[in-house]
Amino acid sequence: MLNIAELPDKKYRTLKKIICVVACQLILPFFTSIVISQKVQYSRENVFANNPDDLQLISNVGDSHHMLCLKSGDEPEIFVFDEELKFKLKVRIPYKLPEKGDVRVISFNRFYYLFIHLPSGNKYVVFKITDKGKNCYSKLM
Repeated sequence: MLNIAELPDKKYRTLKKIICVVACQLILPFFTSIVISQKVQYSRENVFANNPDDLQLISNVGDSHHMLCLKSGDEPEIFVFDEELKFKLKVRIPYKLPEKGDVRVISFNRFYYLFIHLPSGNKYVVFKITDKGKNCYSKLM
């Protein structure tokens, strides 16, 4: 039986390299077949965003992805896509964005908060958006 501890250093390093190469050749095709077999089907529907000032993608909100379209003086629009990026629905938040408002998104596992900082003082408007695109509540702080 071959005792690796008794081999000289040069032979031991060569044997170690050969074992690593063989292991990589055996394992690598397995991982590439996993990556190649993932199914992604994109939406065939056109999504129209009329000249937005800002577009934000909020990914992995529950089992969906949201594209948030923001335009000052208009209501924010949320385009909801499923996990395979198929278009599901379009939702409008019933609030007109101020012209110089600052918008921030804080994402969680099944929902996210949409914070809108109003230019007049230290006031915020907060919306909680669920994974289905529904607005749970809004609050002026």
